[in-house]
Amino acid sequence: MPNIHMLPSYALVLIMAVSVAAAAAADGERPSFTSIPVAQIADRVGRLPGQPPVSFKQYAGYVTVNQTHGRALFYWFFEAIRNPDKKPLLLWLNGGKIQRPSCNIENIQKNS
Repeated sequence: MPNIHMLPSYALVLIMAVSVAAAAAADGERPSFTSIPVAQIADRVGRLPGQPPVSFKQYAGYVTVNQTHGRALFYWFFEAIRNPDKKPLLLWLNGGKIQRPSCNIENIQKNS
C-alpha cells in the first residue's frame, strides 16, 4: 500500500474525481470526468482580500458527497511552491456529529 503522505499534489484531482463519481453513483447519475478540469478552474482562488501576491496556486470549493441531501465537504488546497508533483498531499477532513461540550455554563450551574 502506498504511503498516503507521499502522494503528489495532482492526487487531489484524483480524490475529487473519486468523490464526484461516488456521489453520482449514490444518486444514480453517471459521472462526467470531462467536467473536472472545468471545476478545477472554477475553484481556483486568484487572490484573497488583503493577501499579498503569492507564488503558489490555491483552490477552494466543495466536493459533493450526497446531492440528494445536500451534503458536501469543503476543501482548500495549496499547491507546493517547488516541485509540486513530488510533494506529499495532506488531506484533512473535519466532521462528525456536532455535540455540545460537556463543560458549559448550563452544566456548571446545574452541578453547583
